[in-house]
Amino acid sequence: MNSIVTFLWNDGYRDYFPEHANALAKDIKKHCFFPYRFICVYDQINPKGFDLDYVEPVKLPESAQWTRKLKNPGSARLPSSYRRLWAFSEEAKCLGERILLLDIDCLVVSDLNPLFDYSDADFVGWKPRLEFPNKIPREKEPKRLGGGTWLLKTGTHTFIWDTFTEKRAKEARQAKWRGSDQGWLSYNLADTCVCWPKDMGIYNNQETRLWGKKIPDNAKIIHFNGKIKPWHPDSKEKKWYPKIKTNFVER
Repeated sequence: MNSIVTFLWNDGYRDYFPEHANALAKDIKKHCFFPYRFICVYDQINPKGFDLDYVEPVKLPESAQWTRKLKNPGSARLPSSYRRLWAFSEEAKCLGERILLLDIDCLVVSDLNPLFDYSDADFVGWKPRLEFPNKIPREKEPKRLGGGTWLLKTGTHTFIWDTFTEKRAKEARQAKWRGSDQGWLSYNLADTCVCWPKDMGIYNNQETRLWGKKIPDNAKIIHFNGKIKPWHPDSKEKKWYPKIKTNFVER
């Protein structure tokens, strides 16, 4: 069966809790009617907060605990998401045959089934139009892979996990690939992997400043990269936000 997977941890950089996984799971269930598992891989969190009617909690295994200590090679002030690379391990077959990775702080606003159906490739990536520092290129083809959404046939591309070390993470940064897990993925896969087309409907929050009161017809996922999250008051001030029926609420 296909799975939709998110990762949850709370290391003091940004605060995430089981209620955020619950909200994402409920938003997905509202829009998606194909068979799937919704899995939250967690650590440093009391699992009693998960709504088991919507979320299947999976504890980050001991084999991946070392990734918790790694810092973003760009700056210790930036998020470090290396835990998510465990999904490329042989051990992660327990998550399902194909997994769609989602950031826990994204909005799902329509059916995700087309993301699974687009290609039968072992890995399908997303190349955000938004490039550092928050500029939206109009003509240039994006290069890097986004860490917030990708599709993987588990048990493939296991070299992503098997060859990963702190030294290799710095190697990717020296090669000009930004980010933590997305830097490593880009370093290894960006030049060769299948990617969803630009019109697949995956957006970053910063792009929404170009919207009025209506989201694009093709919108499926809105990523809230940065400090502003879908449950923050600043997000709710956007003209299009009141039309989105979401389970995210301010803590």
